[in-house]
Amino acid sequence: MRVFLFAFLIALQLSVYSQTKKQLLQIANKAYLLQDYYSAINLYQNYLEAYPSEIEVKYKLSKSYIELNDFDKAIPHLLDIYKTDRDKKFQETSFLLANAYKQTANYRYAKRYFRRALIQHRRHKESYEYKKINQEIKSCDFAQTNYKPIKTKELTNLGSSINSTNADFAFTLIDNNTAIFASTDTFGTANGTIAYSKLFWANKINEQWSRGGLVQLPKSYADHNVVNPFYDDENRQLYFSDCDTMLRCMIKKGDIVGQSLTNIITLNNKINLPFTNNTQPTIAITDSAKYLIFSSDRTGGFGGMDIWYSKISESGYEEPINIGENINSPDHEISPFYKNNTLYFSSNWHLGFGGFDIFKSEGNITSHKKPENLLSPINSISNDLYFQEFEEHFYLTTNRTGSLTFKNDNCCNDIYYSPIVADTNNTIVENTYQSINNLLPLALYFDNDSPKKNKTDTTTNAIYTDLLNEYMNRKATYISQNLKGLNKNEAMDKEDDLIDFFEFQLINGSNQLDEITKFVEKQISNNEQVKLIVRGYSSSLSNSDYNFKLSQRRINSLQNYFNKVIEKTNALEILALPMGDLISTEKSQDNKRDQIYGLDAVYQRKIEIVGLVGRSIFTENQSISPKLVLPNPIINLGKIKSNVVKYSLTIKNTGNTDLQLIKIVGSHLSNAIFPQLIIPNESTTIELQFNFDSELETSKSSVYFISNETDKVKSIEFRYQFE
Repeated sequence: MRVFLFAFLIALQLSVYSQTKKQLLQIANKAYLLQDYYSAINLYQNYLEAYPSEIEVKYKLSKSYIELNDFDKAIPHLLDIYKTDRDKKFQETSFLLANAYKQTANYRYAKRYFRRALIQHRRHKESYEYKKINQEIKSCDFAQTNYKPIKTKELTNLGSSINSTNADFAFTLIDNNTAIFASTDTFGTANGTIAYSKLFWANKINEQWSRGGLVQLPKSYADHNVVNPFYDDENRQLYFSDCDTMLRCMIKKGDIVGQSLTNIITLNNKINLPFTNNTQPTIAITDSAKYLIFSSDRTGGFGGMDIWYSKISESGYEEPINIGENINSPDHEISPFYKNNTLYFSSNWHLGFGGFDIFKSEGNITSHKKPENLLSPINSISNDLYFQEFEEHFYLTTNRTGSLTFKNDNCCNDIYYSPIVADTNNTIVENTYQSINNLLPLALYFDNDSPKKNKTDTTTNAIYTDLLNEYMNRKATYISQNLKGLNKNEAMDKEDDLIDFFEFQLINGSNQLDEITKFVEKQISNNEQVKLIVRGYSSSLSNSDYNFKLSQRRINSLQNYFNKVIEKTNALEILALPMGDLISTEKSQDNKRDQIYGLDAVYQRKIEIVGLVGRSIFTENQSISPKLVLPNPIINLGKIKSNVVKYSLTIKNTGNTDLQLIKIVGSHLSNAIFPQLIIPNESTTIELQFNFDSELETSKSSVYFISNETDKVKSIEFRYQFE
């Protein structure tokens, strides 16, 4: 999204107290209409300090935050409107609130309010609105399974030498050391100082990109937005979009001569269909032909902006053809790029994490497979656009956190890059121990007091998947028990939360267990010994000793499941950490019904697969391997005064290759801070934090260190006494 800053900030210099109510609101609304959202926010906030009950002003304040992608600040105002708008004057609120939650990765609450929005359109199931909301709910399910916070090292901002605090986007290479990109800035024109987007040079010197000057254009382009460059190196021409102040664009091309763009040609009316928006050109070269691919909102498409292609023949650009419903949707598909029989594009319809995500679709120009989301780190919860891949790096545009900004974290687009690695194109690769451990912990949930047996038993004949099916059949009971005594809005919220638990959390856990099972089966078939580290929890309905034994039975039910589905069960070991309710952070509830059916309780009753390691049966004595050395097998903490205890621990890698620490888990361990990599012969300090239970009779806690030293999982037993 582009942000336009107008010379309207003078309004802020006016004392709000010197204005009448009507005058103040007129000034704020004028700023809003001029898209000066920063000024509008300040003015609406001042207005609400004097007149806090006016919903319409809160609504415009929320919309202003949304326009600046400041969703965190929009959410409390939208919630207030949702609760107080009894006349339902602002029916879009539930959708806006849901979308704001989605854009902040709070997918559980996003689904809650998308379902509210769906109710408004339930009588019009063929409408765009109904289909869009349904698609957003599916996207939230997809994101809950696939979204992972991005590590900044995986994708690098080109920095202030290229990016500004306004919008910078659409980076395209001319050669290895020269590029052109678009950037928004203020320019002096005959009509005053106005914000426009223009094309700029970028030059690479000593492997560092830096901003050059403007790409020189004829004077007639002074009041135009000139954006979306793509270089056709075969003809040595630059394609670009020429857009008016309403961002209606035409596709043009010109020759690069020195620092200028000359001999500019407007493509024919087949491409630039009158009264339509035609933009974001790219060139695709196949074995048989050359094509122009672009985005357009012309009729004959499937929704908003669609991707179209036109064959380039000796006679020019042929009639454009819609690339098809596998790619295009009822919403927007934009910023196409084509390479190696693969189309890359951005969409805000296909299943994604936030706003626009980047997708790829393999196939020839006329026939493409179902799009695949490129996942993290390429995609984020923000808008991700303009993916282009070159020989050594790929570049994209995004407004994710970490971009240079004028004020808020996500206001403006920056250009990022990353070296091309083997899986840049989201190539399907086989799971490894590391990739499986990256999915963990995996929570597997249980019904109250399940599996049932004598309260002193630590084993069971029950099989986890059977228990899961029985639990899922009790959804209606859990919902009815939770809705007693609630008003309409409270009941809807509670029902949504439980539907999410039964229809997503339980099923998602089952699906991931299937994936782990397939991986374990494959490793065992390759003559590996596999070890699963599993810890148990329970709700706080019974005493700690009972819960401790109950969590052991739950872990045992998982062992029974593996015994049923895996042939060589002697090659699989489960290391059980049966914690009971020892480290649960949820407070015990007074109401027994809530302790059984309440949302806090259902999330406490679980086991977690927290680690997975393996070793080859035939290669126990490897000459090259890491070796984790712990200080002592037993550490005495002595007498402690508080439940929370912090402890610093020094460990060492005495092996001859890097040691990777995968997980550190323990029966009372609430936090562990550690490096993921320890080089040979290096020591490092680990920070541990315990949360001990003063009511439990045991006064020891084992901490397990899961690493790529595959012959064993090492542990330390911590002993303590309460004063």
